Amino acid sequence: MTGDDAAEASDPFARALALHRAGRPAEALEAYLEVLTAAPDHADALHLAGVATLQLGDAGRAEALLRAAAAAAPDFADVHFNRGNALKALGRLDEAAESLATAGRLRPDYADAHFNLGNTLVALGRTDEAADAFRRAVGARPDHADAHSNLAFVLNQLDRPEEAEAACRRAVALKPGAAHAHNNLGIALTRLGRADEAAAAFHEALDHAPDFVEACYNLGEALHKAGRPDEAAAAYARVVDARPDFAEAHNNLGVVLAELGRPGEAAAAYRRAIAIRPDFAEAHNNLGNALVDMDDPAAAVAAFEQALALCPGYAEAQTNLGGALQALGRVEDAVAAHRLAVAADPDFAGAHKNLGVALLLAGDYRQGWAEYEWRWETDTFRPWRRHEDRPRWDGGDPNGRTLLVHDEQGAGDAIQFVRYVPLLRDRGARVVVECDPRLTGLFRDVDGAAEVVARGAALPPFDACVALMSLPGLMDTTVDTIPAGSPYLTADPDRVAAWRQRLGEGGGLRVGLAWAGNPIHPLDRTRSMPARHLARLLAVEGVRFVSLQVDERGAELADLPAGAVRDVAPLIDDFADTAALVSVLDLVISVDTAVVHLAGALGRPVWVLLAAAPDWRWLRDREDSPWYPTARLFRQPMAGDWDSVMDRVAAALAARAAG
Repeated sequence: MTGDDAAEASDPFARALALHRAGRPAEALEAYLEVLTAAPDHADALHLAGVATLQLGDAGRAEALLRAAAAAAPDFADVHFNRGNALKALGRLDEAAESLATAGRLRPDYADAHFNLGNTLVALGRTDEAADAFRRAVGARPDHADAHSNLAFVLNQLDRPEEAEAACRRAVALKPGAAHAHNNLGIALTRLGRADEAAAAFHEALDHAPDFVEACYNLGEALHKAGRPDEAAAAYARVVDARPDFAEAHNNLGVVLAELGRPGEAAAAYRRAIAIRPDFAEAHNNLGNALVDMDDPAAAVAAFEQALALCPGYAEAQTNLGGALQALGRVEDAVAAHRLAVAADPDFAGAHKNLGVALLLAGDYRQGWAEYEWRWETDTFRPWRRHEDRPRWDGGDPNGRTLLVHDEQGAGDAIQFVRYVPLLRDRGARVVVECDPRLTGLFRDVDGAAEVVARGAALPPFDACVALMSLPGLMDTTVDTIPAGSPYLTADPDRVAAWRQRLGEGGGLRVGLAWAGNPIHPLDRTRSMPARHLARLLAVEGVRFVSLQVDERGAELADLPAGAVRDVAPLIDDFADTAALVSVLDLVISVDTAVVHLAGALGRPVWVLLAAAPDWRWLRDREDSPWYPTARLFRQPMAGDWDSVMDRVAAALAARAAG
């Protein structure tokens, strides 16, 4: 028998301790209990019996033993530490935090006590205190990588991403393979607006832990914010494959698919999210948006109403409901819905802008223009904000001042509202027009324009600036006071003569056709149509057709009988060229695009082909336009019904050709 063996035989506590150190907790516990039979207040035996019991998974019994040990040795930090762990295992978090805090007070350098206290405080939602505990942990042990990582986690929760990034950098330097640290770093970088770097951090986390679902979900968010929607969709798809019950991931996958122009797949993703969480109001709202994109506004209304039933006062769903109602032609209901959205969130710029559009469509211009000014506060219109460091004209007396009038949105909008330039000149202003370079040649002879400058070119001195589409409101325009005199644009005589020569004389009516607008326009899906719908017109006798389509959609002429429509796109350089061509045509027939505004501004006859839910400027239930006296409107009776529109246009064209 060795000396140690003899000591263990003569000292039961030493024997128990040896068993414990040998990794035999069940035998050690029995030995500790023998010691306690003889000495019930043996603090070390109580403590280690509690530790062994905790190792064996009996947290309740362990806590009782450790409580007794703490009573016997109140200044023994390890006892309070282990009792805190037992209490946490029992779900008694407040008591656990108190016990772990006691251990840390007794031994300020006790890094594990501070670390476990931090984790317990996180579970209690006491985030500020948790951050302090993790700081004490890394102060006691600067190489404690997990404590640095968890400190970063709570700093992210406290919205202190700069500090969180620093803590994560220390964590990953100490422990490069720590997936959670890379994940926390990605969260901090996302909040700092460094989405590409965040994505790299999440990729690193997944390299170390391929099944780390939360990191993959966070990767999807970062890729989305980085403008990489295809990769974001792949990340979210990976998440829902791994965790089919992850409702938020299904919802976010839907959002990305919608942005990728795949509304049917987006709707399916939202429906899966709703099946998992029927009370997921955001998913119902997003489903409504997808249904609008699928041209099913009636179903969208039901989805938005469900979102509002689940979350009354949900301003985004409320204004989206207004948009769907407007698409159904229920304009008064749409106005009411947008008003409720504004009431729910008075600073919601998108709801104000949408209310403005609905009011303008309803013909309530005074309120409509005012609400429409909120467009500048929306993400969609923010890129159009220019010259923000300069004074804005507020509608006051412009006499003797130089006003810079700049364009916004599409070329058609600029053509429609440049009519206000002469009115400013008549009030004594010197007007400089800044516009799309494609419009400078056309606008150079606008009455009242002292100078016309291409957007991005050097500007002359000016006193104040104003956007073209803000002028109607500033000049108190109503439906009855629209400055509708035409023509207010003129074509260059030399270009007109050149086009007259190209087209030749005789041969019946010369009719220009345009069937598609700018594909990035939010309403382009419904306002543009495939060229094949024009086939009904081509059978009308006594008409020569010319294509006014100058973009890639001009290739759709191949869908029409060869030679039925003359393609002159290669001969058109800018809007001044198009204006000259339109000036020698007898009629323009077009969907709602810039060509319509150009023809109207030139005072040429124009037939406008409108979707069932058209842009606000065409008002409702009328075949004429107060903006363009030479316009005639042909409206779809129901969404997507271009065939009946073209039947009516063909009949009208035949009558005109025969007359």
